[in-house]
Amino acid sequence: MTADVAPALSARRLLFVVTEDWFFWQHYRALAAAARTAGFEVAVATRVAHHAERIEAAGFRLHPLAMRRGTFGPLANLRAIVELHRLFRRERPDLVQLIALQPIVLGGFAARLARVPRQVATVTGLGFAFTSRTWAAPCIRLLVRAALGRLSRRPGIQLIFQNPDDPARLGPVIDGTRASVVRGAGVDLELFRPVPRPAAPRPVTVAIVARMIEMKGIATAVSAIERLHGAGVAIRLRLVGAPDPGNPTSLATSELETWSRHPAIDWTGPSEDVPGVWAESDIALLPSLGGEGTPNSLIEAAASGRPLVASDIPGCREIVEAERNGILVPPGDPAALAAALRRLAGDADLRQRFGLAARQLAESQFSAGHLARQTIAVYERTFAEVPRSGPPQPLGQ
Repeated sequence: MTADVAPALSARRLLFVVTEDWFFWQHYRALAAAARTAGFEVAVATRVAHHAERIEAAGFRLHPLAMRRGTFGPLANLRAIVELHRLFRRERPDLVQLIALQPIVLGGFAARLARVPRQVATVTGLGFAFTSRTWAAPCIRLLVRAALGRLSRRPGIQLIFQNPDDPARLGPVIDGTRASVVRGAGVDLELFRPVPRPAAPRPVTVAIVARMIEMKGIATAVSAIERLHGAGVAIRLRLVGAPDPGNPTSLATSELETWSRHPAIDWTGPSEDVPGVWAESDIALLPSLGGEGTPNSLIEAAASGRPLVASDIPGCREIVEAERNGILVPPGDPAALAAALRRLAGDADLRQRFGLAARQLAESQFSAGHLARQTIAVYERTFAEVPRSGPPQPLGQ
């Protein structure tokens, strides 16, 4: 849904750098369209899998990347930096929008070498690097802190965080004058709308729409549902999403299939019809263990008028207002999660009240247009700090 933003006098070249084409398409195409309306000429650099035709049909120039998400070896990093440096030198963007930690670290270094005048780095969550206890995680955290600290002190560069906890967690390395909080990419309020659920007796359906990775707390949800089913509660869990081989905590297909054999659990894989998923669900759940920015699945569920249950962690707290539109529970606590789900499953009036409040929150704070305007205002700050010189030249020339 394109934001209502007044167009600028001449096109400025904006290049999105995203690791996966599906991630751009699902979460950032509305921002890209709003930027075009605001006078930017928009191109997208990403690893191409299944969404190339859609991106190009939407009118965005597409640059396929070989860079793969989750690959942090020295040689892979060097190849990615060289690839991005060549792209930046060839396309000469006025502004690069780097989305997520890997593009920020590697793309930021390449942009400096290529003398790109302006960068906006959007931290979509601190993710695996700041939640994992593996041997590599401290090294990655050190690299991320150093990269973000360096970026936040250079003219023409702005950082965007999706919740206020993340910059606070990074501490004094971040120059707060160059950091903004924009709570996600937003939601199409026309596409995601409340649909009444039938009142006939049936199991209450709880849905998780997410990548099937450990950090989303899928195992916690499974344990909670098993407890409730064993206690005779009429409830079922629907898992919607695919494993993510690019993430070190990806769940195995065999494990998901094993869980799906439980009579109260159904793993359906990814869905092209997420509004339909929420229309067929009673409760939205995200029992994440951490590393979230602002989870888009919760925003979409809120816009669909569904009550929310999520972990009491950064990011989720931006959407779930305890006892107003949902319930917050400690991360990794199946007993607490089961108690919250039991309460909602047994109280249709409470589900309705929370759902109405969730929709109101989505309308007032999380529309795609509203958040796009905030992001484009950050873009404009980079041009105010580093004014553009010379006539605009189209991307690709």
